[in-house]
Parts: sequence; C-alpha cells; structure tokens
Amino acid sequence: MTVIVIDDSPTRRLALSQWLLALGHGVLCYDSVREVLDGVEPDAVDLVLVALVMDEGNGFDSGTALRKQGFSRILLLADMFRATDDIWAKAQGLTGVVSWPLREADLEPGDDALEGRP
Repeated sequence: MTVIVIDDSPTRRLALSQWLLALGHGVLCYDSVREVLDGVEPDAVDLVLVALVMDEGNGFDSGTALRKQGFSRILLLADMFRATDDIWAKAQGLTGVVSWPLREADLEPGDDALEGRP
C-alpha cells in the first residue's frame, strides 16, 4: 500500500514513515497539502493520513480539497479521538479520524477498523 503522510511536524512525519515502512508500505511525506495537490496523482496513492491540526490550515479543509482532487481514502490524524470530529469528517466525505499512535488496523479499508477507536 502507498501512503501519503501530511503533517507539519517533522517528528511525527518521521515516526509515521518509519512505522509504515516497517509494516511494508510505501510512504510519501509532505508538510503541507498544497505540495500534494500540486504534484501527486490520486491513482498512485492508497491512503492519505492528514494531521487534523496544523499551523497552516486544518485537516478538514485539507481532506476536502484532497477528496475533490480525486483522493479516495483520507484519514485525519488527531492527538485525541473525538467522536464529533469523526462524524464531521465523514459528513465531509472523508474516511474518518484516527488518533495517534496508530494501530495497524487503522490502515485497513472499511469502517469496521475505525469503529469504537478512542
């Protein structure tokens, strides 16, 4: 699976990329959604992980822009899971919200892996 990580925290980008690589996934890291929108083809990516809170912008707006460009599986990455964030993300057409640290099951397609994820 090819995963894009969008987070303005270099530490979290590094931690996520190392974890995903150890699981055997391909990883592309960016510090802003603009870089992805300007240069990545949606068909080349299986999953996009976007930080919910960033210095410039937020995950909801970023995720919506990615969805409009054709990316299909977009998970927002939060420091703490809130059901209202997950409901709002899904209402925007995103896959949902997961909290850091991730579990391998969080990467699986379908809502079953995300249900009850505090």
